Amino acid sequence: MSRRSRLVLYPEFLPLCARMPLDYIRRAYDWAALSTHPECRYAISSIARLHACPPGSRNSARAVIMRHLGMVVKLFAEYLDGALPLPDPGLARFHCEITQAAGARTDPELQMLAYRILQARSQFDTVSYAERNALYQETTRHLAAITRSAVSRLKEPALPHSVPALDDLLSPEETVYHAALAGARDEPATSEAFVLFTKIQQRTAELHRKKTRRALERNRKNRSYYIRGSGSLPPWCRKLARLYLAAHGVAARYPAAVVHSQAPVAADRHVASH
Repeated sequence: MSRRSRLVLYPEFLPLCARMPLDYIRRAYDWAALSTHPECRYAISSIARLHACPPGSRNSARAVIMRHLGMVVKLFAEYLDGALPLPDPGLARFHCEITQAAGARTDPELQMLAYRILQARSQFDTVSYAERNALYQETTRHLAAITRSAVSRLKEPALPHSVPALDDLLSPEETVYHAALAGARDEPATSEAFVLFTKIQQRTAELHRKKTRRALERNRKNRSYYIRGSGSLPPWCRKLARLYLAAHGVAARYPAAVVHSQAPVAADRHVASH
């Protein structure tokens, strides 16, 4: 076995576009945009809302958009595996006054919260005591979120936004993350691309070893987004992608909204809790 074949990447720690091919992400996004599943409707509507933010505030919103896009990809994988729970009319028997009112609204966030509560309540009699206690806490948190969201919607009704194309959500570098990583493995050992690849591989391997010993900590500034120690991976992937674009005769563009796109921001409160 050659030395290079032993360089194993652990993709769970990489940015979304480095973990899987762009075509797969595009399939997932197109599927979710047409889906009526509450989780998909919420993710897509959130992406559209955040993308419609004024240009000056998109830097902070963009990382949350990528989290929603990651959730879309996760839901799509579950759908392909037949593991995505579909809304069941039988869940209606678990309604309370709050979830009934939320489900009757057209707001995707309220419908998603009501769906999660009904799903949790439907499992109360089939799980262990410890798991049941966790589900109780989850439903309590979601009920409070429904109340907060409903009040804010009365003050400022949510307006629907057009769903942006996937290409409008990604930087030129992100579109080639996956291809750049795949190509860098075969570059000469002294090349800048291969050196970056080995750095990325070693950092993911280090995080994987830590994960086998204990739960990895999140960045204190943003516990729901970055795993501590993984913050250097997005810049390395971005630099590797720029080398890939330059090698293929494509000039990388660096708009302000892209250069700082990986800055830590407060993650969406519902994406992180799924």
